[in-house]
Amino acid sequence: MNRCRGCSVELNSENRTPSAARRNVRTCTTCAREACRLHRLANLEKMRAKDRERAKLNSARKVAAAKAWVLANPERTRENKRRSEERRRAQRPRIWRPAAPHNHSPKRMATHRWHGAARRARRYGVQISEKDTGHYLTALAAERATGLRYVVDHIRPFSKGGSHDPANMVVMADWLNALKGEAEWPWLEWFNRP
Repeated sequence: MNRCRGCSVELNSENRTPSAARRNVRTCTTCAREACRLHRLANLEKMRAKDRERAKLNSARKVAAAKAWVLANPERTRENKRRSEERRRAQRPRIWRPAAPHNHSPKRMATHRWHGAARRARRYGVQISEKDTGHYLTALAAERATGLRYVVDHIRPFSKGGSHDPANMVVMADWLNALKGEAEWPWLEWFNRP
């Protein structure tokens, strides 16, 4: 009666591979897998080098096989892409505050908003003076006090030749800025027109 050398279980066709039976190896598949895992751990660097070499030799064949599979299975390819995109979206943080709580100090947020306005200014070819986040800090303080969103508006818009310096900025509620649009100050005339 043949028994496994490792676990002493009786060897039969179900727990012994055909190649092991041909070579008369007295090891069950479970013990063989474990021995292989331990050998791999003991010779990790050597095995990794071997795997890299094998991958390099077979990379062209793998790419060709993958392309052929994609062409043969368009529905499954679309489904796989959709699933991976859903996974990516689920892993992406919804807003940047919870993902990086140390980043949402008022000064950091004001600087972030100033840079956003500076990018928009550059699109219009507006010269940018030194960085001044004072108005943006005021807007953030107003937001925290009232719970409404406040923005820094440019008295003379970039589209009409306005500059991105403190003399051309004013803090106002977001909804009011949306009503004002591209109008220049004094915008009360625009607001009261029929």
